[in-house]
Amino acid sequence: MICPKCGKELRDTAQLCIHCGSILKRRDGVVSVAGTTPDRVPAEAPKVAPPIPAPTPVPPQPTPAPAQPTPTSEPTKRRKKKRAPLWPVVLILAAIAIVIGLLIWHPWRVDNAANDAETLPTVDRSTVITTLPEVLPTTTLPPTTQPIDPALTPPGYDKTAKAFLDDGILVMGDSAFECYNYIESDAERYAAAINRTAATLQGASRVYDMVVPLAIGVCVDESIRRDIAESDDEKESIEQIYQKLSPSVMAVRSFDAMKQAADRQEYLYFRSDTHWTALGAYRAYEQWAATIGVSAVPLSDFKEHRFPGYLGYLDAIISDDTAMAANPDVVYAYEPSQTNTITVTNEYGDTYEGEIVSDQSDSDYQYMTFICGDNPISKIVNPTLPEGTSCVLVKESYGNAFAPYLVAHYHTVYIVDLRYFSQVYSGKLSDFVIENRIGDVLFLYNLSATRNGDMIDALDAMC
Repeated sequence: MICPKCGKELRDTAQLCIHCGSILKRRDGVVSVAGTTPDRVPAEAPKVAPPIPAPTPVPPQPTPAPAQPTPTSEPTKRRKKKRAPLWPVVLILAAIAIVIGLLIWHPWRVDNAANDAETLPTVDRSTVITTLPEVLPTTTLPPTTQPIDPALTPPGYDKTAKAFLDDGILVMGDSAFECYNYIESDAERYAAAINRTAATLQGASRVYDMVVPLAIGVCVDESIRRDIAESDDEKESIEQIYQKLSPSVMAVRSFDAMKQAADRQEYLYFRSDTHWTALGAYRAYEQWAATIGVSAVPLSDFKEHRFPGYLGYLDAIISDDTAMAANPDVVYAYEPSQTNTITVTNEYGDTYEGEIVSDQSDSDYQYMTFICGDNPISKIVNPTLPEGTSCVLVKESYGNAFAPYLVAHYHTVYIVDLRYFSQVYSGKLSDFVIENRIGDVLFLYNLSATRNGDMIDALDAMC
């Protein structure tokens, strides 16, 4: 069978293309691309606005007749009075204008001499970029351990189980892993889109990029990943992407920290789903904090929630989920101490208040525990910090579990889902950043999304 998306050869029973990540479906013997991994609950049908009535025509007004001369008008031919010359006045006004211009130009020139070639004349950078407040003393924090409820089956990955491929998914006992292959052309497009945004915001906002590794690269032994799954080296792939970024984009590297945490048997990724856990997101958050120069908030400062019984997307597509169903995942979530309120704008432009962390145990999609799922634009306000610091997290669904950790560092946290942003905002991402006076921009993509054509198209259009 040939993948309709990338043209690579697959098994006849394949449900997922291991080369480009496309999900396949069959109908009447025809194979087509079903779309990307579902990571949101289907929305309601769009609302249709009532037709706008046509404006009432305004009757044309009669053109007034030209004024007639009155009997007291002077004769048209008369001697003109001699006027004083105007050139002295013009010279005086010009001199005043030059002096004022020099007074305005000089301080601006001193402030911008080092950035003449890059500073955008339409952006007042001095009122946008602000220094992040320290929420904790700048000390090295000890490794944070995640407590495990003795009543729950401890999570983990059985590395002694037999590893095999099931339609492009690596299965090991009660765990499944999405395979990954690096695609150069998509990596170039991904980096180019971020570089465009960074160039537009040069001097106005700081831009960061974090490419998150997948579970197969962090939790699976190299021999199995390479020989059985034929999955590319994720650390090397992430570095290739980072090398394509412009110097104005700061790369956030999390692979080594994630790998070390996995070696400690930490619960970083769901065994039944393609997403990371809240602890996996926290390990990446620690690296983000170190990159920008602030102290990470310890997990003990958050309110912990545990929602057991989660079976995700990979459980639904593998052939035999007996072992997985017998040991379902646990959704851990960490609620910020400052607030649990989030304002969400959905795909129809409706705005409502929700919870940053909520119990979705009865939902068909428990990953909606974080920030009400995937929405075009969301906003969190930290009432404990003064106005002036803000960031925007540009994400796909991996960013959902990461967003709560940003709350402690900013007065305002905007969250933009690149797939749906254009449904409610007509401009570019840079327009949104400048309009809302946002100081920091963080792009957060999981590694698989950087080789997904639909995701790259959405990012390209946004930037």
